[in-house]
Amino acid sequence: MNTPGYVAAVMAKAKADGLRGAELAALRRRLGLLDEQQAGLLPGDALEPLADLPRLDELPEPSSGPARDVLDRLVIVKLNGGLGTSMGLSGPKSLLEVKPGASFLDVLARQVLALRARHGARVPLVLMNSAATRDPSFEALHRHQDLTVPGVPPDFLQSREPKIRADDFMPVEWPADPELEWCPPGHGDIYPALEASGTLDALLGAGLRYAFVSNSDNLGALADVRIAAWLAGEQVPFALEAVRGTPADRKGGHLACYKGRLVLRETAQVPDGDASFTDVERWRWYNTNNIWIDLRALRDLLAADPAAPDLPLIVNRKTVDPRDQESTPVIQLESAMGAAIGSVPGARAAYVPRSRFAPVKTTDDLLVVRSDAYELTSDGQLRPTFDDQEPVVTLDEKYYKVLPDFERRFPAGPPSLRRCHRFEVEGDVTFGADVVAIGDVRVTGPCHIPDGAVLGGLTGRYSARRRAAAGVRPATRPGSRATRLASTSAPTTIATTVIAGTVGSGTTLICRANRSHSARPAAMPSGVPTTAPTTTAAVACHATVADSCRLVNPRVFSSARSARRRRTEAIRVSHSEVTAPSARAPARITGAVPIDR
Repeated sequence: MNTPGYVAAVMAKAKADGLRGAELAALRRRLGLLDEQQAGLLPGDALEPLADLPRLDELPEPSSGPARDVLDRLVIVKLNGGLGTSMGLSGPKSLLEVKPGASFLDVLARQVLALRARHGARVPLVLMNSAATRDPSFEALHRHQDLTVPGVPPDFLQSREPKIRADDFMPVEWPADPELEWCPPGHGDIYPALEASGTLDALLGAGLRYAFVSNSDNLGALADVRIAAWLAGEQVPFALEAVRGTPADRKGGHLACYKGRLVLRETAQVPDGDASFTDVERWRWYNTNNIWIDLRALRDLLAADPAAPDLPLIVNRKTVDPRDQESTPVIQLESAMGAAIGSVPGARAAYVPRSRFAPVKTTDDLLVVRSDAYELTSDGQLRPTFDDQEPVVTLDEKYYKVLPDFERRFPAGPPSLRRCHRFEVEGDVTFGADVVAIGDVRVTGPCHIPDGAVLGGLTGRYSARRRAAAGVRPATRPGSRATRLASTSAPTTIATTVIAGTVGSGTTLICRANRSHSARPAAMPSGVPTTAPTTTAAVACHATVADSCRLVNPRVFSSARSARRRRTEAIRVSHSEVTAPSARAPARITGAVPIDR
């Protein structure tokens, strides 16, 4: 069969640029899949959901001797080729500050050094860099002494390949900036890049048998000795860490069973019109991009097939100049490293907690990691502090997508999110210091959220449609117009209100808010009730807390916070009935932030 003209042209340009060995073989395979793009599609009705996976918390902890032995044969590889252009960065994304005074690379170095000290093993750190990230990353790591390990290369370079025209698949030409004619082939490039750079042989020659690979922006991806011991004990050639799916994972790749083998299905492999991809209850297990590789098994696989492992093609359609949507349309041929689970015989997956999956891909993610929803320990662990689920943040891309715009709107740092479930910002909103978000919060601008404001509740909203010029100030007391009262409930109940706001959980907050101004009705209890509220008290609440209030004074929340541990009856108030629940529930602090009319 004759080689198509575009294949010969792309291969010639890549070879002239220095691609070699396994890199050329992998590129040739991807080009061959261009005419068979339907072959990589995985319709949902052809897949079966996976049963339960081995759980990390059920894997045995090896004793000190075996733990040191397996870690002494482990290398940590971090994917560090990204520039963070999607957030408006021009340098390595891993140099972005994630906590005060600490970048991603600083935290990674701290993790590696702590692991070595804990187990007495060498555990080298190796970066997969791009030409643009190599020098700045090394300069940043110089402050961490004893990080390099003699005989182990500190990094290797990912390859690059020609962008091809979308109309005829020929290599694109862009004389205005020839560097824009090239692109990385996705993180599936790690396998040919390890071989072509000589790093695979160097690692094996240094006595290293296993590699733990993850993204440099995922600080939850710590090398866990239990997984390393499991890999060695059961002779697993390839393992992928998976988390239980949530609605936030609907754009990520999920695991499934296809013709009796494990597969990873990415969005690019979903046929048009197939809505099954977003069914997190059916597929359950989602890719973290944390993988474990037996380096000896990888060497044998590449010896048999230089283009191995056989990874599905991902076609990424862009313009040759990403900043100019009128420039020539191009195709970038990519692959995902986790997809090797479908082509490596004996590959396995393991269920890990969500704390091992905290990647920062957007400023939404950055806000969560920078906030008090995560704390950074002295040994580099990024530990979640939220109660039940990670906050889901959605910021208006028009005002927050790029880092300079994002940081201008959080000049005093992120709000407290550890008790927040969902945080949505629409419009131009600037946040003051010590802002607290609780429950589900939606903020609409333009406005300024003042210092110390407490936003939220069960369905809290904040709007400044009529106060855009003056901003929004926390009120010293609730409004006096007695119209409607938002629903209140015990902490485990999700209440839907007739207005855009929630007041109170139980009667604790309502009582204390009412006491903060002089118009308290005589029928209102003067303290935190310890018995079921009376109908009179409920009606008094209804009459005094109105939907015209802006925001309960933060001082009221501070006062109420001291009563959180008390046991109190919760109450649900509506226009038609007053009901006291049968079971006692601890009071929880929530707030009222209705929309102005």
